[in-house]
Amino acid sequence: MSRYTYTLNQNQKTEEHTTYKRKDLEKMTLFHLREICRKERVVVPSAQSADREGLIRLIMRFRGQKEYRHINTAQEGGLERLQEFVQNNKVHITDKQQIRIPGTITLYQETGMNELDGYKVQSDNKLYEGNLILIDELFQIYTCFYIQEINGIHYLFKGKGVPVRPLEKHQYFILYLPNERDSEFLYDCYYGNRVSVPGYVEGIRIPLLDIQEKEIVKADLPLVIDFGSSNTTMGICLPDGTTKIALDKGQTIIPSMIGVKGVLEDKTEFVFGYEALALTGENYQDEDVTVFYDIKRWISDADRKQSVTLKNGYKYQIDRKEMLRAYLDYLIDLARQQFKCTFTCIQLLAPIRQKKKFEELFTQILPEYSVNCELDEGMAVLFNSINRMINQNQYEKDRWYHALIIDCGGGTTDLTSGLFRINNNRVSYIVDLETKYENGDTNFGGNNLTYRIMQLLKIRIVFELGFMKKENFMGSENAFSYEKLEQLYQQAEHYIPTLFRDYRERSREQYFFVKNNYYYLFEMAESTVYKGLHRVGI
Repeated sequence: MSRYTYTLNQNQKTEEHTTYKRKDLEKMTLFHLREICRKERVVVPSAQSADREGLIRLIMRFRGQKEYRHINTAQEGGLERLQEFVQNNKVHITDKQQIRIPGTITLYQETGMNELDGYKVQSDNKLYEGNLILIDELFQIYTCFYIQEINGIHYLFKGKGVPVRPLEKHQYFILYLPNERDSEFLYDCYYGNRVSVPGYVEGIRIPLLDIQEKEIVKADLPLVIDFGSSNTTMGICLPDGTTKIALDKGQTIIPSMIGVKGVLEDKTEFVFGYEALALTGENYQDEDVTVFYDIKRWISDADRKQSVTLKNGYKYQIDRKEMLRAYLDYLIDLARQQFKCTFTCIQLLAPIRQKKKFEELFTQILPEYSVNCELDEGMAVLFNSINRMINQNQYEKDRWYHALIIDCGGGTTDLTSGLFRINNNRVSYIVDLETKYENGDTNFGGNNLTYRIMQLLKIRIVFELGFMKKENFMGSENAFSYEKLEQLYQQAEHYIPTLFRDYRERSREQYFFVKNNYYYLFEMAESTVYKGLHRVGI
């Protein structure tokens, strides 16, 4: 007999399991961790079922996903240490795996490289998110890259601060290390960590046709930023009249949010946009997350400080101006990386009643830029409509058009009326435009509507649970009554508490239960807005 064992269910397909990263598990509640164990059939000892850290270790043991460390920042002497290692230790070149990378790569000074640059890394075999080095035929090291997987596609990344040695006329290769251990060693070697040197190193050389480093040019036209209460968008207009919109995580809309992750040696670590939004998901039932919404309203009182209590238990006071500057730096750096140009002029859209205040504050916050806030948000909408009419040839020559612009943002509402006509003299378009500001409201916007929907959701849930008798919201004149809404909302507070400010004198557990109730309902109401108010069902 050639076999001395037997196999049951030989044709049975191997069940695929989901793997998890520790940083994602650390954001989850005890309930979520138990649910993962149930779903992935991980047996949990009874004594460990209430131990959150123990469940994380258990999941990582059986369903853990390796997290790779990437060389993505500047480090004094980092490239020199890598060069010394390569000179003193032979890298055995192998061709056991074919890896494809675009042959021509362009690097830009003062910027990094990410998935938007489009340098895909492909192979018929499995790739991992390891560190790579750029070498020539003599194994001289010039810079470092790393691989990042986005939506199942591997891309070539480079950190903004990683230096690039002068690229002269050589034959260049990107060195990929098939052994994950060697990639981890490159990280430790670059950052000066003391680890044992691997005895045998294999590498795959991927030849390049050309690689260049270029300076990013200065943009002739300004970077336009529409800084909203809930979301921000930005873009540039090119000399040929076309426009480009900046992306963040593949989206043109960037959440106007700032998160505080920590303070190290008097330097505050912030996260912005979608990373700050992801940070809100780290709210446990007994922990707070320092994420700030509606930061546009800070402009009315920018000299104040924000009080934050971090996970280390310390309380810090951070200037609002410092946080706004950090958020704007994030936006400008995002635009510089994508558009491959530097900006000297920033055009910020502002509510029409707050133009002067906007320009004074942002000129102070961004002293090295020329800041202009002349264009208000309502007029920007009108200009966009006129541009669309011209591009689609949907206008009549010399005809006067009337427009009413209702710009309902997250925190403010502007009403602008306009009267315009369009002429084409074959060289350019001439637009005659007359506008006037109508009666807007700087204290009413989409967030106020979201709050009302949140109230309705809370009341509806209490109705459905049977805690309160169903009532309608009509007043004596058969019209919707806000007094009735507020009355029912206060009654619902006894069953689903959301007024967490009233719980500051209670226990920590009670306070965060109530606070999480509020934010959960508010986020549910926010998503309801986009689905249509008719979906609320009240």
